[in-house]
Amino acid sequence: MTKPGDSQTTKSEIDSILEIEKVKKEADRLMMNKLKEIEVLKTKVRNAETETALIKATGMNSPEMNAAKEEIEELKNRIANLEEAAKSKVEDECANYFYYLRYLSLYLKDETQVLYGVATDYARNFPDAPEVWLKDKKNNTIIIGESNIEKYSLNFTLKESS
Repeated sequence: MTKPGDSQTTKSEIDSILEIEKVKKEADRLMMNKLKEIEVLKTKVRNAETETALIKATGMNSPEMNAAKEEIEELKNRIANLEEAAKSKVEDECANYFYYLRYLSLYLKDETQVLYGVATDYARNFPDAPEVWLKDKKNNTIIIGESNIEKYSLNFTLKESS
């Protein structure tokens, strides 16, 4: 054991104490730096939260947002009015449909069906006037010639060609 006043032991103890103090100061310095970093981060978080709240509050009640909401409501009303007008128009015109013949079907003595186009078939299910065609057993269209029928003609005469 060292005795008080022993110079060599005292120097060793002082060196150890100084080393411990140095480590404590370094730990304190690191701790203070971390506390400063934490405060900076807390400030950034508060600022970001405030900015977000302001953006939300301003954005939802801004003149631009209010104008957009009004325009959306106006467009919704226009769509509803157009849908209603379309429904009423269809209901009003149901009695006014005119039907017309797209093709004329004739049967020959041998029961062959010959079809004569008399209008334009916009669905393209049949050839147009003045084409004449047959349907084979697989229901394929075979065009065999033309007639003297004009499209949408009300008066026409079918003659046997020579």
